[in-house]
Amino acid sequence: MGWALCPALVACGGDTVPDDARESARCVSGAGPGSTSEALVAASDATPYAALSARERGALGRFGTAATDALCSGVRIAPSWALTAGHCAGPERTVFYGDDGGVQEVTAWLVHPEVDVALASLGAGDCGTFLPLVDPERTPSRLSRATLAGYGLDGEGELGRLGFLVEKVVSVTPDAVEVSGFGASGACVGDSGGPLLVRDEAGRVGVLGVLSTGAASCVETDHYLRVEPLLAWLRALLELPEAPDACGAIDARGRCFDGRAVYCEDGRLRSDPCDAGTHCGLALDAGGFRCAAEPLCDGDAFGACDASAAIRCDEGGATVTPCDVLGRECGYDPRTGVATCR
Repeated sequence: MGWALCPALVACGGDTVPDDARESARCVSGAGPGSTSEALVAASDATPYAALSARERGALGRFGTAATDALCSGVRIAPSWALTAGHCAGPERTVFYGDDGGVQEVTAWLVHPEVDVALASLGAGDCGTFLPLVDPERTPSRLSRATLAGYGLDGEGELGRLGFLVEKVVSVTPDAVEVSGFGASGACVGDSGGPLLVRDEAGRVGVLGVLSTGAASCVETDHYLRVEPLLAWLRALLELPEAPDACGAIDARGRCFDGRAVYCEDGRLRSDPCDAGTHCGLALDAGGFRCAAEPLCDGDAFGACDASAAIRCDEGGATVTPCDVLGRECGYDPRTGVATCR
């Protein structure tokens, strides 16, 4: 991991950044003058895998100034508080622009004393939605892939447009989660402080980590600091609200998320762990994806990587693609999250 994902605005993919934006950028550590990097690679403006609702998207935002639209990314975790990276804190970053259209002045920065995390206290404005932090009791027991979100520099040399990536989780420790784009995708400059989003054990979209550092190439490994060790610090500063168990973008048909069936029932989100002897798959009698002893096929249409094969499930049954026969490896499409041969 060669650099902190601070706002070092550089030439990307042949595009250039305006001089005023470049002059306003500064790094705590990382790429020096003359460095180049890719834009946010293979990003999408949609979230088919994570299935974020409009309300959940609204909590995502960017920190900007008069000089540039997006110096860092972040997420609103309460109506008047946003979480980001510690190296994003500074007097020049004064406004939080939420994806729901809300605009709030940053009235104070509270930087964690030990790790690269900061809270922005947000003043009056069109404060809107928030996303919950993943609680230790609801941390996914299995995690194959996760969703990156950020407002960093895009392939057209512009800042401030929300993008999403789905990447494979390659390392999990008590303090950090690492994801990799394996040379095809990744976060980049301006995405610092953006959240790593997952479905927790209750099936809800939650913030698992905060983007701190990443590979200089922008297409390899990105390092997220986990939020669970930060909860004591956060709770001493603010009251963390509970998110509703609304279904959001999950319907009655449901989905399979790493051994859990997540679906909507009577207007509420349900999340069932598949115990021994059952698998999450297409259960025809339930009309959707549920835990069952003998589903039509395992998993859902987004599929999973099983050894060297990509396996997906829908009404037509299982689709198994042997990646090794094709001279490829199984991975996840960064735009859709679908298991595929790459």
